[in-house]
Amino acid sequence: MVNLQLTCGRRKLQWVLLYVILVCVFLAAIYLLIKYVGNSNDEYIYQSLRLLDDVSTNSLESDFYVAAVVEYEVLKGIDVSSSLQKNLQFTLDAIAECGRNLPMVDIVVFPEGTLYGFSSIPIMRQSAIFISTYVPSADAFIVPCDHEHYTESHLRKLSCAARENKIYVAVNVLEKVHSPKSLAWDGLIFHNTEVVFDRNGMVIARYRKFNLYTERWTNHIDSTDEPELVTFKTDFGVEFGVFTCFDMFFVEPALQLVQERNIKHFIFSAQLMNRLPFFSISSFLYDWSYTTDVFLLASTAPYPTNTFGTNIYFGRRTGTLTYYKPFQTSNIIVSPVPKDPAYSNLEYPNEYKSLQKYIPKKMKPSWFLLEHITNRMTTRKLVTNLNETSATFTYKSSTFECNITASWQQFIFVPNYRFAAYSGLNNSTLASINFYTEMCGITLCSQASLTYCIEPPLFSEAWRLIFQSIHISARSTVLDSSIRIPAAFNADLAALEGSNFDFSSNLENDSGRMVNHVNMILKRPSVNLLTFGILKLDTRANPATNFNHFDVMTNVDVVM
Repeated sequence: MVNLQLTCGRRKLQWVLLYVILVCVFLAAIYLLIKYVGNSNDEYIYQSLRLLDDVSTNSLESDFYVAAVVEYEVLKGIDVSSSLQKNLQFTLDAIAECGRNLPMVDIVVFPEGTLYGFSSIPIMRQSAIFISTYVPSADAFIVPCDHEHYTESHLRKLSCAARENKIYVAVNVLEKVHSPKSLAWDGLIFHNTEVVFDRNGMVIARYRKFNLYTERWTNHIDSTDEPELVTFKTDFGVEFGVFTCFDMFFVEPALQLVQERNIKHFIFSAQLMNRLPFFSISSFLYDWSYTTDVFLLASTAPYPTNTFGTNIYFGRRTGTLTYYKPFQTSNIIVSPVPKDPAYSNLEYPNEYKSLQKYIPKKMKPSWFLLEHITNRMTTRKLVTNLNETSATFTYKSSTFECNITASWQQFIFVPNYRFAAYSGLNNSTLASINFYTEMCGITLCSQASLTYCIEPPLFSEAWRLIFQSIHISARSTVLDSSIRIPAAFNADLAALEGSNFDFSSNLENDSGRMVNHVNMILKRPSVNLLTFGILKLDTRANPATNFNHFDVMTNVDVVM
């Protein structure tokens, strides 16, 4: 009996020793992994283990996540350094507000360039060097908050803020990169870069803007050789796509993420300006989201002033609400967003009852930069006789044809509505690139002359004409991956909601030739319209391609 007990005791001791040995081997393997793979993976392992404890089961199991976008009035200092410090502090405070005082916010998005006091592109190269930051690749699994390389960088403070408040943060920075491509004395090139941190402050996405706009003025900012298709996954089960500002006008990379990667949720930072007669910021963002039927978390800086478009856009869904909370000189707009695009029963938690429903601000546009197109548009007055209550318009070029019929309820005074259409190059001097575009519709001008179609009309004028119906039918032989979207907005530049019109864009066989056929119909009588039309997103002009034929117009009825 005694021998049996001794044998059992030895076996238990052997199992204990084996367990200890296995634990030691495991710890040794972890030590070697950390030692030889590097500090970045050490942080990744540590933060990932923390993440398992920190993930909210509510976020994983819920049918929605909660998004916040910042409607940001930029703070200006006496120089770029003081502007950076002021706006960085605001950004850190806003992250803390979302993490601590707003209900269940999972992700917050900030505008393009606001860290640096309105423009993300300083004129002086020395200033660019001083306020820019190195940004690690998402593949490096680096948490700048814990990494000594970023001790002096504002990237470190942003990383720490994301971790302290356990929230995803998307912010736009000026990135510097040592590159053999640089011809400057410092060996640096700069990128306009969107950075996304996870709840532990780790960089999980880095997108370098491909389609540059005013950045080209300075010769400091460079784009990547090819567009980057950047996405990131979250602990609440949603994959996001990332692009910035002017990228939205093009196939690469914005539409590629929709068409090739089937991404349904996007973060979007921008500085945008209204460009009449066919471009209003809030309308453009709404209509892009509507046409692609994706969720768009858009944070835009007022550029140059009072030109807001910040909101959360829900694709083709109607009856959605967003809420806001005033914060310092700005607003934080917040809303639950369905994870599944097919999910329609969106419930608003009780915590939202303390917030105010967000109503987009009425805008009084101050910059209009489409003169180079407006002066080449084909236009005609909508009303040429006070007794008229309907009219038709036809525009035809070698590649684009548009027909419009409209009817209205006549009033004593008729505002200066005009039919307008254009197909051809949009050779913007600001962007320093050529691209092909198409546009067609009805627009309100402040005076009878075409020149005044790019100036804000007297808003009260638009109320004097009630449109009973508008039908636009357009056909284009330019077949590419770009899309046509509605361009429909009111006199305060707010988007006309999709419930007010039908819109379709389809490829069709026309006598053996494929064409893109667009239909847009006003569904109910409408007042206060500023523009009702269609707009083709831009196609980059290949220098080797002859685009001159796009400017050839035939059979056009022009009455000035």
